[in-house]
Amino acid sequence: MPRALGDGAPEGPRGVTLALGPAPEVRRIAFWPDRYAAAAARLCAELRAPLPAPGRITEAAAGRLARIAPLVLWRLDAPAEEAIFVPPEDGAAAEVGPGLARLSLRGPDAAALLARAVSLDLRPDAFGRDAIAQTAWRHASVTLMRADDGFDLLLPLSFAEDALTVLQKHAVQFD
Repeated sequence: MPRALGDGAPEGPRGVTLALGPAPEVRRIAFWPDRYAAAAARLCAELRAPLPAPGRITEAAAGRLARIAPLVLWRLDAPAEEAIFVPPEDGAAAEVGPGLARLSLRGPDAAALLARAVSLDLRPDAFGRDAIAQTAWRHASVTLMRADDGFDLLLPLSFAEDALTVLQKHAVQFD
């Protein structure tokens, strides 16, 4: 289980609220190129979930399934006791959530604040509900997920406090 950084209480001006807490359960599933179609179809059938489009998240019976890269899926929010077995001839699965923290940005100015940190088109028509993308920010790999009322960033635990401090400094302009 990831450890929480900060107390998770909303912080920042009223145009944007920031909260730092534990990441969801994240399991990375990577398939070999020649096995992707069949293995991903079997996994989706097992999870009773449609295969997500690239850069999208779909709802599964338990948790969510995200297509984070061409041959890579992430299972999000699944119960911790539900391990995923991927036969070695198909690929590999690994738990990556314990090394991550979740930084939530909420409010009417969340996209404007986040645009100062990452170089992605965050407009709703380009990065809408159930979108997911990986990018770099200050030499760290960051995963962005669009939420109904803002964004969630999954970032390395070692970078989380620094990211929160940087965003808090920029957030004062939205007060």
